[in-house]
Amino acid sequence: MRNEMLKRIHVLCAVLVLGAISPLASAAEAPGLAAARVGVQKTLDRVNALLKKNAPVQAIADAMYEDDLMITGEGEKGLYRDLKSFMGPLTEYVKDGSRCNLKIVDPIRASGDLAVAFIFEHCAAANAGEKDDDARILYVFRNGAHGYRVTMELFGWGTY
Repeated sequence: MRNEMLKRIHVLCAVLVLGAISPLASAAEAPGLAAARVGVQKTLDRVNALLKKNAPVQAIADAMYEDDLMITGEGEKGLYRDLKSFMGPLTEYVKDGSRCNLKIVDPIRASGDLAVAFIFEHCAAANAGEKDDDARILYVFRNGAHGYRVTMELFGWGTY
């Protein structure tokens, strides 16, 4: 009886998740998808260029994130509820950012002013014999006055 109940709960959860993402999935065929992809890629290109030249953390934050950013990820103790609260950790993440590169992992989903994308971040090892650092990131971008910038982020360590 308990196993049957658990099966029903799992099926219900799957149905709810699929129902929640289906509007975004159908948006993948919408005419605005190409524009969203171009906008997201433009943001990533700008951030990658800033990382390569070891730009100040504020310049990277301004290019990448909205002020109302919410972010959490593997190893973080909680949820950062705005960009200001995330600046300390961001400083640590980008202090040797010239070794890092952000890249879109297809597909992107878009609807209205929002775009959702899986991003792969690869940071080459700083020294011979050390391991590379890789992160899997889910970003929600908002298209606003400064183009597509991240308003939500969830990350974990590893590769796709």
